[in-house]
Amino acid sequence: MTLTPATFPAALTAATAGSVLELGPGNYGVLSLYNRTFAERLTIKAADPANPPVFGSAVVRGANGVNLEGLTFAFQPTMTTVEHQNVVFLDGVKNVTLRGCKVTSGMAVNGIPETSTTPDASGNVLGWPLGRGIYLQLAQNVEVLGCEVWGVQRGVLFYKSSGVTVAENYIHDVRRT
Repeated sequence: MTLTPATFPAALTAATAGSVLELGPGNYGVLSLYNRTFAERLTIKAADPANPPVFGSAVVRGANGVNLEGLTFAFQPTMTTVEHQNVVFLDGVKNVTLRGCKVTSGMAVNGIPETSTTPDASGNVLGWPLGRGIYLQLAQNVEVLGCEVWGVQRGVLFYKSSGVTVAENYIHDVRRT
């Protein structure tokens, strides 16, 4: 059964080891997955890769055994967004794979003009990319495979992570790295 933005939250809560959650098109808000362990990986994937579900961002924290496949993460900045906003944040995770995902952010709507010589607290430059596409922190055995990351300040970053594979990705049109 293909899930919708209305049925996905309950399905995610009920997911058990080996569950496959196929998502139809639509806006799914923020993907939040905390402190869940799946002996057999949980897979969250697009039912139709040509018409993927869209999340505004993702926070996966303390999870073990998760596959995210063919999903789109498209963050929309607000007047309070700072330059280090994470679009996909994998924190303290183990055995996680992002495969064939698209990760992007809108341009800064707050910050300084590009002609300014003095930064502001947001760290943003008006109309320029902001945020971190994929940020791994304290992560183990993570794969980022065949993803596209663009329109962000920084593409893929790591902090105190091990066993990370980043392969066959298309990372382009970023502001810094």
